[in-house]
Amino acid sequence: MYIYEQAFKESVRLILMIEQQWQRIQELIETEISPKSSEMVLNELIRLLEMLDRSDIKVKLLQELTGAQERAAKLFEEDAISEQDFDEFKHSCESTAKKLAMASRVLSKPLLEDPLLSALFYKQTTIYTSFYCDTWRWQSEEEKKLQVSYWMDKLSSVDHAVRLIMWIVRASGQFRSVNIVSGFYRDSMIGRDVLDVSLIRINCESPKVHPTVSIAKHWVALTLYASQWDDGVF
Repeated sequence: MYIYEQAFKESVRLILMIEQQWQRIQELIETEISPKSSEMVLNELIRLLEMLDRSDIKVKLLQELTGAQERAAKLFEEDAISEQDFDEFKHSCESTAKKLAMASRVLSKPLLEDPLLSALFYKQTTIYTSFYCDTWRWQSEEEKKLQVSYWMDKLSSVDHAVRLIMWIVRASGQFRSVNIVSGFYRDSMIGRDVLDVSLIRINCESPKVHPTVSIAKHWVALTLYASQWDDGVF
């Protein structure tokens, strides 16, 4: 099964992007890191820092953590989650919010204190011309993985916040089967507030189906595009 997600709330969209970038880095360090692929790891780290360098990310995370507790309370009232899960989730949100509040106003700062990441981030050098990068590139695989884990650990409160927020956003809704004719489906939003839609998730059985979602005043529209590479033609 393939799950596609599209956020319609700005803060959730940014948090989803951070989550996806974090996952890309984790996937890279779970495989063999050769001298060439080690450059990709640095590139992905810099992309993550560019996201966290926004001055409003910390505020958005804290606001969404507060909203996550409110959503969890609503799910608890609806018996969608147990009392134990609700208490654990609430405690995790509160402790993570406290750590975030004590962190730097710009969340990228802890990693930008590193000479290598700072030089790359501020474009003072490139991956291909820096002696820092040469040192990094020719370290052993174990040393590189340890270094990346050390960097990521400095952002652990960001990771915890993203996990908590996205868990409750996804738990707030359930998948339901729909029949789509000619690749197009429309669902009425009459009686519901479009602004309440944070994220739409689509579960497809085939990777050859590419969904796109749009929201109008009274409708959610889903369009499916089927594609296949056949004898040089897409």
